[in-house]
Amino acid sequence: MGDMFGGGMSSGNVGGSTVVERNLDRLTVALAISFAVTTFVLTWLLAT
Repeated sequence: MGDMFGGGMSSGNVGGSTVVERNLDRLTVALAISFAVTTFVLTWLLAT
C-alpha cells in the first residue's frame, strides 16, 4: 500500500532525507500548529 503513495521511490536515498523533504516536514508541522492555534483562538472568541 505504501508503494502506491511513493513509499518505494526512496530506495536510492535510504540513509536520510533530502533538503526538500526536511523543508516540507517543517512546513507541514508549522501549518498544523498554526491551524490548531487559530482553531482554539476562534473557538474561544466565538464562545465569549
